[in-house]
Amino acid sequence: MDSRHSGQHDPQSAWPPEHCPPWCARPHSRDDHPEDRLHRSEAVIFPVVTTGDFLSIDRHTGEAQVFITQGVRGDVWVSVLDSDTPAVQLNLTLDSAIGLETALRQSLALAATA
Repeated sequence: MDSRHSGQHDPQSAWPPEHCPPWCARPHSRDDHPEDRLHRSEAVIFPVVTTGDFLSIDRHTGEAQVFITQGVRGDVWVSVLDSDTPAVQLNLTLDSAIGLETALRQSLALAATA
């Protein structure tokens, strides 16, 4: 199994990598800054309606995005961010993202009975 499918990367390996995960959409260059040496998927962008306080009548429409990143250490992260406020970001391990998916499905099932 090559590194593209194993999810393992040697932090000391040459950059750019010889293989990327099949989902990587980021171009790589030997001149990439060490902090920019990562794989990143295309973002899945979707419309959202948000509020700062769920009791407020103020609502804001915008976009959010979800994407996957993998650094040179091999850690894979699922990131969710508000496109209008990139500082509002949730970075989850794969296990945590699966936990979030489960919690969302349970919450949506409850909301559907209301």
